[in-house]
Amino acid sequence: RVKLPKCPVIKLSAGDNFTIALLASGEIYGWGSNENNQLKLDPNYLVDPTLIKLGSKLCAIDVTAFAN
Repeated sequence: RVKLPKCPVIKLSAGDNFTIALLASGEIYGWGSNENNQLKLDPNYLVDPTLIKLGSKLCAIDVTAFAN
């Protein structure tokens, strides 16, 4: 079980060792392995969901995770 902000999750997508979640707000959270920098975050492993910053005027409309 993971804790995300109180906003509906509209899509989850999982790679080999990481997961990304798209919230109704357009925000993306990622957790798990980041060994290949697939989440564009630091450090190499994220235990808790972490906001993936897209930019001040951007929001996501879809997410898809692949192997790495």
